[in-house]
Amino acid sequence: MTQRASVTARPRPWRVTLIVLVALVTAAQWAAAQTPGINYEEGNVCLQDYLAGAVCTAEDVRIASISPTIQEVCLLAGDVVTAEFTVRLVTGATDRYDIGLFVATDGGSAMSGDSCYHDFLQPATAGPWDFATTYRNTDGDMCADTRQTDPDVYYTFQQELQILCADANGDGVVDPFSTCTSWDNNAGTACLDVTDAVPGTGSKCRCET
Repeated sequence: MTQRASVTARPRPWRVTLIVLVALVTAAQWAAAQTPGINYEEGNVCLQDYLAGAVCTAEDVRIASISPTIQEVCLLAGDVVTAEFTVRLVTGATDRYDIGLFVATDGGSAMSGDSCYHDFLQPATAGPWDFATTYRNTDGDMCADTRQTDPDVYYTFQQELQILCADANGDGVVDPFSTCTSWDNNAGTACLDVTDAVPGTGSKCRCET
């Protein structure tokens, strides 16, 4: 009996090239969909620069504390400190979306001042969450969300902050840093980067000091 030699079909070079190109394009599209355009910003980007009429009367999401990585930050008024900061967020409402974070860097107001650091809660993931490095994504966009039943949320700003230590009333005690949070009540608002993490309306924000 004559045995036939087995023949292994090899993919043609152009087919291999096409498959690789399709894979690369797909990967690039996925990466573009997953990466926010702008992660943080500094300068004249305080809360009212985004919404001039904001009054920040709600208390749905607030910064309960802001802690530096060093023990002693401000010694005297006029000092400029550089440190990494972590905030602890507390939510008092069922679901709040696209949490924005503002910190005054010139000793002024995070709501109405002229120099701020603006960040947002990220990364937003489908879960599981540890609420210290990964965060709830209820509405499926790039900006993370919070819920009243969640544990306190801890977020470390992406950039070290340079903050002027101020004593506005001259009492010899350095003032606390001014901070604000913002959010949206509408799950249908697309938040793609930090410029979208702003108050949904003039009351959907909370400022401390």
